[in-house]
Amino acid sequence: MTDTELQDNTQVAEDDWAAAMAEQATHDAARSAAADPQPAQIFPQLSES
Repeated sequence: MTDTELQDNTQVAEDDWAAAMAEQATHDAARSAAADPQPAQIFPQLSES
């Protein structure tokens, strides 16, 4: 394997890794939003008049 082929393979691997990390970050953000639910507002807000 030549140096150029090795560099090309390394760059492809780094690009694949970066794409996988970006995808993982998207999934992590969606998962953390779903894992931290907010309480439902089931009672009407009473205004002080």
